[in-house]
Amino acid sequence: MTIVQAITLFVTPPAMYYVFYSVIEIASTLVIVWLAWNWRNPAPDKA
Repeated sequence: MTIVQAITLFVTPPAMYYVFYSVIEIASTLVIVWLAWNWRNPAPDKA
């Protein structure tokens, strides 16, 4: 959905509120993907 959102910004001149929410959505998705990619599992406890 984020890819579609980014593409629609360039199809027709969007309203400013659409650009605002699109930037928030795209930035949020990028942060989520970056955090998931760099997620570290803690070392398992030795019992």
